[in-house]
Amino acid sequence: MAAASPRKSGLAAFLVTGLLVTLASRFAYQSTGFVGSSANLASDRVQKVACRGIDKAMKERITSVQKTGKLTDAMRLVAAAKVRRAQDGVEKARPFSDELQGMIKGLVKKLKGSGLEQELPMLRVPEKVTKVGMLLVTSNRGLCGAYNTFVMKRALARVKEL
Repeated sequence: MAAASPRKSGLAAFLVTGLLVTLASRFAYQSTGFVGSSANLASDRVQKVACRGIDKAMKERITSVQKTGKLTDAMRLVAAAKVRRAQDGVEKARPFSDELQGMIKGLVKKLKGSGLEQELPMLRVPEKVTKVGMLLVTSNRGLCGAYNTFVMKRALARVKEL
C-alpha cells in the first residue's frame, strides 16, 4: 500500500499541474476585458474579410470630399469678395446716376412744350402701354444658383404686377 500512495500523489500532482497550465493558457488568450491588455494586439486578430481595397477607396473618397469642401469654401469667399466690390462700385456710382437722372428730367420738362417730342421718340410719353419687354440677366459661373433664383422670383413678381 505504501507503493501505491506515491504513485497516486504523483498522478494527482501531474493532473493538477496540467489543469493549471490549461487554465492559464485559456485565460491568457481569452482575456479581452481590460483596456490595453496584451491580448488586444492587432497581430493576434484574424481578419475574416479582406477589406484593404475597400478601406483604401473609402479613405480616398473621404479625402476627396474634404478637398472639395475646402475648394467650395474658397470659391464662396472669392464670390463674396466680388459681390462686395460690385456693391461698393454701385454705391460710388449712385450720386452720378442721380445727377444724370435729374438732368434728363429737367431736359424733358424744358423740351415738352417745344414740339421736339414729335421728332424724338424717346421723349414721347405713350398714352397707354400695351406691351412690355423684360430682359433678365442670369449667370452660369461659380456659385450663382441663389442669384439666379432671386432674379427669377423678382421677374415673376413683376410680371404679376403688370
